[in-house]
Amino acid sequence: MANIQIRKYRDEDSEAVRDTFTMGMSEHVPSTFMHMLKQPPTQMVLMCLFCALITSSKSFLLPILAVTLVLAGARQLVVYMFNKYIETSLSKDLNNISETYLKQKDSCFWVAEVDGVVVGTVACLPAENAPACLELKRMSVRRTYRRMGIAKTLCRTVVEFTRERGFAAVLLFTSVVATDAQKLYEDMGYKKIREFVIPELAAKIMNFTLIEYRLDLQREGKTMASFQIRKYRDEDSEAVRDTFTMGMSEHVPSSFMHMLKQPPSQMVLMCLFCALITSSKSFLLPILAVTLVLAGARQLVVYMFNKYIETSLSKDLNNISETYLKQKDSCFWVAEVDGVVVGTVACLPAENAPACLELKRMSVRRSHRRMGIAKALCRIVAEFTRERGFAAVLLFTSVVQTDAQKLYEDMGYKKIREFVVPELAAKIMNFTLIEYRLDLQREGKSE
Repeated sequence: MANIQIRKYRDEDSEAVRDTFTMGMSEHVPSTFMHMLKQPPTQMVLMCLFCALITSSKSFLLPILAVTLVLAGARQLVVYMFNKYIETSLSKDLNNISETYLKQKDSCFWVAEVDGVVVGTVACLPAENAPACLELKRMSVRRTYRRMGIAKTLCRTVVEFTRERGFAAVLLFTSVVATDAQKLYEDMGYKKIREFVIPELAAKIMNFTLIEYRLDLQREGKTMASFQIRKYRDEDSEAVRDTFTMGMSEHVPSSFMHMLKQPPSQMVLMCLFCALITSSKSFLLPILAVTLVLAGARQLVVYMFNKYIETSLSKDLNNISETYLKQKDSCFWVAEVDGVVVGTVACLPAENAPACLELKRMSVRRSHRRMGIAKALCRIVAEFTRERGFAAVLLFTSVVQTDAQKLYEDMGYKKIREFVVPELAAKIMNFTLIEYRLDLQREGKSE
């Protein structure tokens, strides 16, 4: 069996590290191209192009050649995106690894060596948006040395380093096409926090998604990061408003994708494309028209969320003490980690159900999820409701908030109904709300 050694990076490793990174990233080009071809918008464009050309030209060869050229261009788009990322990485942190990782506080870079040859790499440094976490980066193992436990050993090295430095968790990002990496991290105990599309044009075109994982560390059987739940105070106002705004804004991309998946949206885009290409005999005009419609649809989603955020900030979140703390059977709580507000929840009597309280304003900052904060906030509302003698807790969440739905169902909430928000923008995109109910019992009976 090969002798595997994990050690800190040395300057003479530079070329081997850069080669390992470049080869590892280049491997994902074919799977990313296939990922793009599986996207409904891609299939719709190819189908519309083929049908439009075969209808207008009366030739079978022309549409085949056109689709082939589009596929070749799409393949080059994927290659361009990866080459750009590789070049950027090689010119930034991998250009001077010692300066970036070894001379900075709470950062490090390791290599895996087999018989004197560098075959794997990993690094970590403080996470930008999560002060209590380190971020695992530059994980790569040469293809010929995989299935030898090297990647798991590199992962454990980062975990031990993070624990020794007193950080609460390890964060990392991987792509939707890196399925082997996802399986590795999940086997190592990492939990998926979120998925999001890279905010670059090429990545948006192919719906190239990144996945964020988090591994919460424990010391002596207890979770390192502790949180406190308390009642709202006036000095929390800005943090509460920021938490709410960021939480709502996260749902714009998923809501846009939800709208594109609706049959009416796909039908409108296809009809528009076919009608314009038939009437204008131009290929550029329908593409521009569909692009403009998609951009307008995206802005419609942004407008809807911004309007809701502004309305909420000007109503109950404008004076939380007056709305929740001075009213009967109402309350507002915040979750605090190291003196920083990272989560919120509130409740007040339900308008259309006198025997129930309504859970509202549930939000946890992205960097502090998967720590049990949301469940603890849910329990606080349930206990408050029970103490006040109400029969149940009601809440509303949206169809795109899949993580929230799973949380509530795990907490025992039952889905009552689904309905489309009665606003024009919401009706256009078929934006659905889901109502949940948790029936409470007292005197030793379970919820």
